[in-house]
Amino acid sequence: MGIAQRLNEVMQKVRPEVVLPIIVEVTAAPQQAEQSLRGMGMQVKYASKVLPLIYGSANSALIQQIAKQGFVKEVSYDEPIFAL
Repeated sequence: MGIAQRLNEVMQKVRPEVVLPIIVEVTAAPQQAEQSLRGMGMQVKYASKVLPLIYGSANSALIQQIAKQGFVKEVSYDEPIFAL
């Protein structure tokens, strides 16, 4: 699936070096995928022990590299939510 539509939209609006909060859905065990993503340079904040999700941040170039990995199902924007 690659990069989610909303994340693509955000990536097009910001400078390439801007680090964005992301959620990476993986097909492999999250702990193994987490090590691989850290090795690529992703700033990992949390890897779920129950769901195949890894939360972190990366810039646009790295997001594109992450999305191409065989163990990655989709990379989504971890959009901030603000209380009104």
